[in-house]
Amino acid sequence: MALISAISWSVLPLVAGLFVLVEMLAKTGVIAQFSQLLARATLDS
Repeated sequence: MALISAISWSVLPLVAGLFVLVEMLAKTGVIAQFSQLLARATLDS
């Protein structure tokens, strides 16, 4: 029971929301497009 009382329950929805957001960005291809943009930008510099 000590473990359950040590969890910061107010942060749990934030972390869950971030997981959902990152998965959505990955499925829509935004992360892949952004990584290609960054790769092209580093080649030009």
